[in-house]
Amino acid sequence: HSLVLVDELGAGTDPQEGAALAIAILDAIGAKSTQVVATTHYPELKAYGFNRPDTINASMEFDEQTLKPTYRLLVGIPGRSNALDIAQRLGIPQSIVDQARSLTDTDSQDLNAMIADLVTKRKQVEDAQVALKAQVADSEKLHRQLKSEFNAYQQRKDQLIEDAKVQANTIVEESKTKADAIISDLRKKQLASGTANV
Repeated sequence: HSLVLVDELGAGTDPQEGAALAIAILDAIGAKSTQVVATTHYPELKAYGFNRPDTINASMEFDEQTLKPTYRLLVGIPGRSNALDIAQRLGIPQSIVDQARSLTDTDSQDLNAMIADLVTKRKQVEDAQVALKAQVADSEKLHRQLKSEFNAYQQRKDQLIEDAKVQANTIVEESKTKADAIISDLRKKQLASGTANV
């Protein structure tokens, strides 16, 4: 097994022909069961990675607020072009940026819209995962607390039952002792009265 690293395959020529050539080369390399890591700015190659089951897109996250990469790898999401957003932030007149947007082809705009949607959905999933982890942690904490309280309740209940048994046995023993004393006293009185009558 081999690993092939390719940077900007098909660059330096007509973009359409360069992208087509890059796709053909990647297909040929992939047909030999070789692992390939390829970097590109071509929308066609980003779509290539999205539409083939044996291919995984990835990109470096880009912070659009600071206009800097975060160096966080986003697996499953191709990178999108930020040139026009950066140009706008750097102060290039809006009319020029708008004209440049109108000159980009529809496929490129659609791909960038799809990528932006994927990034948004990924963020939503990550936020949901964070919230879910917090809920799981809260649930586990509550479970531990309830289990601890239940165990304390069981111990208290068992202790109360044991105390009640001891108290009941004490009462029974005391009552038995008193009853025996009363019976003994009555017998003595009966014997005394029987002897007195004779």
